[in-house]
Amino acid sequence: QSPAESCILAGWLGGPGARALKNAGDSILHRLAIESLANIFSKPASFITSALVAYKIVDWNITPYVNGAYSYAGVRTKEARRLLQTPVENTLYFAGEAISSGKAPGAVEAALESAWNVVQAMDTVYG
Repeated sequence: QSPAESCILAGWLGGPGARALKNAGDSILHRLAIESLANIFSKPASFITSALVAYKIVDWNITPYVNGAYSYAGVRTKEARRLLQTPVENTLYFAGEAISSGKAPGAVEAALESAWNVVQAMDTVYG
């Protein structure tokens, strides 16, 4: 995200498309991601592959406790975020895109920002 100049690209597939690829496996998802990037940037897949340093694939459809879920803002989002950002007796903390109220606009970026905030809060309590 701007203004940071990191070379990390996060992408995701949701809804019926994601369910259709449930259990497809990393190699197929990797190939489809490369093909998608090649199409977006009008470059050959070999160019995208040669520029790739590393990648990580997470299939939220098969991840325990997630089951393909993601969030979106609703009418009472502000109230819910405030409640979920409050630790329970300094032992139970919540983090994730749904809880983020920071500057990060994307799902992955917002989840990371929220996690960082929780780590800082825990560090304040437990040092």
